[in-house]
Order: sequence, then C-alpha cells, then structure tokens
Amino acid sequence: KALLVNTRNANAFTGKDGYKSLKKLAENLSEELTKKQKNDEEKHIKIETDEILIGCTGKIGEPFPTEKIKKSIPDLIKKIN
Repeated sequence: KALLVNTRNANAFTGKDGYKSLKKLAENLSEELTKKQKNDEEKHIKIETDEILIGCTGKIGEPFPTEKIKKSIPDLIKKIN
C-alpha cells in the first residue's frame, strides 16, 4: 500500500540497528498513513507495517538517519492527494 524511498544512505551493513531503524519508520509511516486514510476515505482501514516497502540507496555502512526521515514523513503525507 505504500513505498518509501530514501537516497544518500543504503542502510546496508548496519546490522540490527539498521533493521530497527526501518521497523521504526514503517511503524511511524503506518500510523501517519492510517490517519490520512481515515480523514480522506469513507471506509477506514489500517495501513499495516507489512504493507509498506522501504527502498534505500546511497552510502553503505553509515548509521541510518532514522529521526531525520521520520521528521519528514508528516510533510510527505500532506502532499498525497
């Protein structure tokens, strides 16, 4: 139901912390998309975390900027028509 793509950080070779970062982003995105869907549609459904794909490209082995991406999610959601 959703695709989130970031650039500049591949989130590769970041181990458990990298995985936790993506899980945290998927949870946050799930909440925000569910709110948006609830406001926009008559039939309310929850957007589940396993319905979100995340693609990452960029530098390998650097810590993932979870909070920076998380802060931009509300603005991204506002741009969905």
